[in-house]
Amino acid sequence: MKRTRWVPRGLVLLAFTGTVWAAPPSYRVTELQGFAPAVINNLGQIAGTTAGGAVLYSNGTLTTLGGLGGGRVDVNGLNDLGQVTGDALTPGGLTHAFVWRNGAMHDLGTLGGASSTGAAINNSGWVTGTSVT
Repeated sequence: MKRTRWVPRGLVLLAFTGTVWAAPPSYRVTELQGFAPAVINNLGQIAGTTAGGAVLYSNGTLTTLGGLGGGRVDVNGLNDLGQVTGDALTPGGLTHAFVWRNGAMHDLGTLGGASSTGAAINNSGWVTGTSVT
């Protein structure tokens, strides 16, 4: 009887990231008339502006975010919780940073100067930006 002996000569590790034989991704195009998108998050939510002010597009629904009472609103940041930041005019004509969360717009004020801007927001709700002092 003939015996075969297997002697290990080395170790090979194979690691795959993702699916090897995945189908190409598919896309869906949705046209939103009058919507100027500004930012998108990892969930596909999009924040931007329309003639009526700042809006959040999520799961086929356009939600009006409101403003700070002065008319103009600019959107600059959106996190994965659907919280939005940017800047808006106050009734006195000043530009203030804002955060929109839980259905309400909040004026973040300034650091003692005339204007501020919310630039980005992380998933903990922390806003970065600038303030002119």
